[in-house]
Amino acid sequence: MTKLTDEVWQDFYDFVLQNAWDKNPKSKAELAKKYGVRINTISRWIDKFKLHKYIRDGRSGVHSHNKVDRNLQIYEDYWKGNKTLAKLGAEHNMSRQRVHTIVRTMEQHRLNGQL
Repeated sequence: MTKLTDEVWQDFYDFVLQNAWDKNPKSKAELAKKYGVRINTISRWIDKFKLHKYIRDGRSGVHSHNKVDRNLQIYEDYWKGNKTLAKLGAEHNMSRQRVHTIVRTMEQHRLNGQL
């Protein structure tokens, strides 16, 4: 079990930022494995130091007022741009499954006349 000492904190912070700038953000699970802690502990560290935007997660890192625009862009890129779910996921730092859920939800909104 790793304690959050100053050295661990600096290593964690540097590692998260380095991977985010390299267009390769790590998931909470990957960070937990690297530091030998549970995902809940990593989540606390991320919350404590406000590193959400540097962590790969389909549901975080985007403010709520931007999610509608982001989701609409994903939907349009999927249908009009003929991009794959995996490619869209990589572009938006989220899983392919999360992109699939967004596309499916947006399609339901379109069918209901909400889009």
